[in-house]
Amino acid sequence: MQTPDCKKRLFFIILSWKACAEVEFCYLCRVKLHVFNPEHDLSLAANLCRFTLPKAVAQLKRTFDFLPVIWADHDDLILVDNIDKAEARCSNLGISKNNIVGRRNATFITPEMLAADEWGARITKVDSWGADKKLRMDLLTIQPLLASVLPDDSYLEKIRNMSARFWTAENLIPKFQNTPHTTVEVRLFSDYTLLYRVLQPDCRYVVKAPWSSSGRGVRLLEPSRNPLSHDGENNVYVEIHQENWIKNIIRTQGSIMMEPYWADKVVDFGIEFDMLPDDIHYLGLSIFKAQNGIYLGSLLDTEQNKRLYLAAYTDLNLLDRLIKSIMLELKRQLAGNYIGPLGIDMMILKDGRINPMVELNLRRTMGHVALHLYSKIHRKGWMMLNVLEGRVDIID
Repeated sequence: MQTPDCKKRLFFIILSWKACAEVEFCYLCRVKLHVFNPEHDLSLAANLCRFTLPKAVAQLKRTFDFLPVIWADHDDLILVDNIDKAEARCSNLGISKNNIVGRRNATFITPEMLAADEWGARITKVDSWGADKKLRMDLLTIQPLLASVLPDDSYLEKIRNMSARFWTAENLIPKFQNTPHTTVEVRLFSDYTLLYRVLQPDCRYVVKAPWSSSGRGVRLLEPSRNPLSHDGENNVYVEIHQENWIKNIIRTQGSIMMEPYWADKVVDFGIEFDMLPDDIHYLGLSIFKAQNGIYLGSLLDTEQNKRLYLAAYTDLNLLDRLIKSIMLELKRQLAGNYIGPLGIDMMILKDGRINPMVELNLRRTMGHVALHLYSKIHRKGWMMLNVLEGRVDIID
């Protein structure tokens, strides 16, 4: 026969067990949804809730929708078009369905599954490649219950404005223009005539749209001498298709950026961060290959080896000082305005100087993917997206 004290202890044991069970149940019910939306930069440029993706971007989105499996946490959801294909592509990457390497029980779901209220009610956070109007509309069309966990229009507009190249030119680049052993030159134009007047024949320039994606808004400008010009006239000739492209960017996006063509560039690299509500976390270096502004691949290696790689081209003390200064400036400018992953593309020139502000990306980057993937599989090499075969290749 149980004594009153025994009954009292048993009651509290049962009560504690029920409380733990409820906490565990709530934990299981509260999950994060990951979405791979590589069209993010195009969405910022279009500034529309709906638009048709270029064929190549649509294929990239379908083929690599499984990528968040590399960084997703336990019990997270990943939105994919086809679960069987996503599972197969994970296996090709060395991340197995049964959690042998790095999967940690993240779950693939299709848009049809997400449309069910039982899934929509569980999601308390959406982690996308980048936040924009199109993503918000796409998800709300599938599952209206996500309205409370998606960023509102004012936040999305803030991200769009800070993602524009003119924002970087006005708010970040001036902070580093006088830093010793660095070089950063960029000019903003809202009128083609003003841009034309500063061009020099036989010089090369890079012109960039305020918002663009994977080289689509970046052009090499090579004005030549105009043999028909008279004394006192500008003797620069710009091909008509280049002139029309520049004028169209100014008309549709309000301005255009111009900088020198860095013919003596030797290395493309970046620094990756995670912006918190009131702090910034440095994640690591990203060394990558690009051609004409189009991403080709990222180096998978230890941080120490990546630093040794860069040390062959520049002073690491200079790099460390730049990273520290950039972190302080990003924290000052972004705290309270942006939360999430971000990266800054940089370059090293032949003489060792660093261009510390080639590009600011207020979104996840392939550098983030490379950092997370190496932490999972610990394999060294160059990570490249094989769109035709639907694989992430690692080339030694």
